[in-house]
Amino acid sequence: MHDGSLRIGWISPRADADDLGLISGLAADQRQLFPWTPSRFAFGNDQDVIQALHAASPSFDGFVVSGLSLTGIESLFNLRAMQVLERRARFDAPSIIIVPPNTPSDCFHRLGDRVRSAWPFRSALFIGDAATVERLRSEGLAALARTEAAGLGLSALLERREGTFESMLADQMLAVHIQPAWPYGGSHTVFSNQIDALLDRGWFVLRIIVDPECGPGPSMRRRMIGTVADANVDATPHIDTLACTAGAPETIEDENAYELQRHSLRNTMRLVIPDDLMSRMVARADIAVVNYVLHLGFALKACPAARLVLETHDDVTSMRLTQWREFGHPAAFPDFATLSRHVRLERLAWRLADVCIALSLSDLAKIRRHTSQFVFVLPRPYVRTAARAGHDARWDILIIMNPHHFNIPALDRFLSDVIAGDPRLSTLRIAVAGRVNEVLEPAWKDRLPATAWLGYVGDVDALRDSARISVCPDLHGTGIAIKTLTAIAAGHPLIATRTALRGLPDEILRLIPPADSAADMRDQILDLLNDDTLLEQRRDDVSTAAALLWPATSHARALSLAMESVADRSQLRADFLACLDQAPATAASVDSVDRRIRFGAGGNDRRYLGRNWLHDEPGGRWTDGASATIQLPRAWLASTCRLELTFMETFHCREIALKYRGKPIEGEIRSSGRMSFDLDLGDAAGSDRVELEIACAHAFCPKDAGINDDERVLGAHVRTIQITSLSRLRALAARARRALVHRVRTLRARARTAPRGKHDIDAAPSKAHASIDQPQSPPMN
Repeated sequence: MHDGSLRIGWISPRADADDLGLISGLAADQRQLFPWTPSRFAFGNDQDVIQALHAASPSFDGFVVSGLSLTGIESLFNLRAMQVLERRARFDAPSIIIVPPNTPSDCFHRLGDRVRSAWPFRSALFIGDAATVERLRSEGLAALARTEAAGLGLSALLERREGTFESMLADQMLAVHIQPAWPYGGSHTVFSNQIDALLDRGWFVLRIIVDPECGPGPSMRRRMIGTVADANVDATPHIDTLACTAGAPETIEDENAYELQRHSLRNTMRLVIPDDLMSRMVARADIAVVNYVLHLGFALKACPAARLVLETHDDVTSMRLTQWREFGHPAAFPDFATLSRHVRLERLAWRLADVCIALSLSDLAKIRRHTSQFVFVLPRPYVRTAARAGHDARWDILIIMNPHHFNIPALDRFLSDVIAGDPRLSTLRIAVAGRVNEVLEPAWKDRLPATAWLGYVGDVDALRDSARISVCPDLHGTGIAIKTLTAIAAGHPLIATRTALRGLPDEILRLIPPADSAADMRDQILDLLNDDTLLEQRRDDVSTAAALLWPATSHARALSLAMESVADRSQLRADFLACLDQAPATAASVDSVDRRIRFGAGGNDRRYLGRNWLHDEPGGRWTDGASATIQLPRAWLASTCRLELTFMETFHCREIALKYRGKPIEGEIRSSGRMSFDLDLGDAAGSDRVELEIACAHAFCPKDAGINDDERVLGAHVRTIQITSLSRLRALAARARRALVHRVRTLRARARTAPRGKHDIDAAPSKAHASIDQPQSPPMN
């Protein structure tokens, strides 16, 4: 093979991304550029390029990837996704990846493992600068320095063997991981452990981040980019995608709040994956790891053939009872029959999974009688051993908490009952890490000036090195406390309540005696900080506890049991879905007389909302981005009618466009923030709902515009829609007007394409033309 006979597929975001000159030396008929948009977050993929690559790959001798960073190259896992979907092997062609010079060598975790299990070509040879080459080689990938590669021809680079993979992945398993859209919290350790266990098997791993409260608009995409970045702190799958609501989630009345679980399960069951490729991928998944029972309905609908591993620590019935008893929430269950129904629903969920995972011994005791296979898994935090901090340490106490509804009152009570009331403790240097500062700092920053509210901390290991002890003051919780496990895994001297040590074996409680009261907590803090011998003994005891806890059964055991399972659970799953697929008792019927829609808080708009709407607000509702859709009853539009729309006029939105099936409907500005549209949708007959698109010229982000900290992408703020039937005479006038407007536009279009002359229609507008498109002088009295 020589350069003159090569035919190369070139994948790059730019046609000039060829700084080594490997492509420019080829004739035009030897190369084909595939313009590539780098995004590892699959959200409305542009599948045209993926499908074109997929179809053309056999005709190329090799592929060159250029212009992408180490994180950007992961977007090519989307190409492997198409292969996995069709159960195909990698493309039987070599590839060269040219990393641009001066590109940061940062990459997500386990890049080498993920490239080996998801690169779409039979080989991968990277070319980069010295730092990039060193990083890639540390990941076990083949890499050449730019200076070395520059002296070789393209054919010589393609023929090198060191980047060839052992397997072509012809029979690769597809694993789906389902988790909530939480940007922080101890549960991320659990999620990351699961991702790592899936990657260990060489499977293709697709993570679905579930958010039933938001739709797939630009605001959600902006938010999810940050959420995905946080979710990848400890472990990274091949591809991330989103499951969200297509419209507004169903609501449930306060008096029926005890139906929360059934309602939440039903809502998540009706979620959609807005990316078509990812949706089809999930539907053919071989195995799915589902976090939280509330996502089980969605999992059963989205990946019906997959084996299910269910992580169970969110016992909703128990959680609701705890919230009712401890926090004064509305009564969870008004009668014993409702409570029994919830318990039966949960037990059915445990039975229909192939394997259930319990993260604590207390959870294990609840589920083991109701599931055929279960595994007790102890999460393994991503920490290193903490350094010994002496009397000159920056901090006396380290507390790590996120603003979970259990954490906030626990930390508030600890500061009030233990710290603030004792002059020996009130001056201690306490570091509070985590976003709990967003809730509690305003109330405590003046009362305890020595306490620092650090918010999100990127390097918690370094912070722990500068603190003498860790304190976990939990009062309530489910599952197991990850912050407790993290301190134990780091070997950091720990003081914890009995709740913070929940779910652990009794041997651990003998090594780390629980602080069962405020006085006990106070005494333990003073003893450890004032006696170096006791402090060192507690450090040794914590290290001994870590040795007892790990190694423990991991998620790998649950995956093995699920793959070995042969039991038929199809009837159980059908029963579960049937139980959820009942319409809510509070569903309201459409009013055929009152055809007025009031948007926002206190309105009646939710049943009519389609795509791309944001949350309720006083006086109206924003579209998510420049456009959104509404679903109106066909009966409202059966005859010619007028749709009057009111909206908040802003600097970026002076008028509204209304479209039906992509075509604009002529509108008229009645006054500031008020427009009307005459509708005659005869072709809508036969459908129960008619979809209309509401759009404005531009969308904006208040934060980007320097207005406030709102990061949403806002379009039109719609207040009301009123539908009024037109009389026969007014309907005829409206039709005549539309016909006249259409005629004028046609003449204009013809005039623009005809040779210019003195009789050009644009040079002398007709009276009809002027009456429609130009402002008129008021009549003279």
